[in-house]
Amino acid sequence: MEIRHILAHETYSLRHAVLRQNLPIETCYFENDLAATSFHLGIFADDALVACASFELSPWENHLYRLRSLAVAQEVQGQGYGAILLEAAECYLETIGATSYWCNARQSAQRFYQRLGFVAAGNYFFAEYAGIQQKMYKSLEVEVAIADGIA
Repeated sequence: MEIRHILAHETYSLRHAVLRQNLPIETCYFENDLAATSFHLGIFADDALVACASFELSPWENHLYRLRSLAVAQEVQGQGYGAILLEAAECYLETIGATSYWCNARQSAQRFYQRLGFVAAGNYFFAEYAGIQQKMYKSLEVEVAIADGIA
């Protein structure tokens, strides 16, 4: 397994297969894919892309970066690739000064995001091509709690 930065066009076939399989592939091309502030990560197994994630600078509340898409090939779903990829992305986000990030989570993926520490925000809404979603965010800052009596 290898994790590396990839180009936007390298994500399109996997995005299409996982996120928009019954729609034209053009629905997988996102407006900010080529922006200088966007980045894309992929996991490769035996030289095949098995998971990809795309991030864009897209402020919402106090969260600067947005997870724009996360796709894991069906044959390896449930094997931890999505979590591994987001962990790698979080390390990179921290190096560029981000303290949190957000996404529009499909209803079917919300438990996955919650297990990784995301918090739901606001009401559900309908998004064209993706269905029912809810905004979620994750803080990258570690909160330190000091127990009473410990100084």
